[in-house]
Amino acid sequence: MCDVFDRAALIEAVRDFRPDIILNELTDLPDDVRKIGDHSELNARIRTEGNQNLIDAARQSGSPKILAQYRIVREAALSGAGQAKPL
Repeated sequence: MCDVFDRAALIEAVRDFRPDIILNELTDLPDDVRKIGDHSELNARIRTEGNQNLIDAARQSGSPKILAQYRIVREAALSGAGQAKPL
C-alpha cells in the first residue's frame, strides 16, 4: 500500500508486486452524501492525478490491464438516514 499521489513510490510498488491486473477503486467521497460538495476538490484530484499516476505505474510495470469501477450517486437517491443509494 502507498500514497497514490507519490508517483515514484506507486510506480515502485506496482513494479515490485507485478500484478496481472489492477483494480482501480480510487475515490475520495464521504460516507454522508450530503457532504459530497465538501470533498469535490479532493475527489477531483484523486480522479485526475491519482488515476494518471496509477496508469503510469501500470504501463511502467508491464501490467497495462486496469479495471476501473465507479459508482454514480444522485442526491435525490438519499434514504432517510442520509446514506446514498446506488443507482
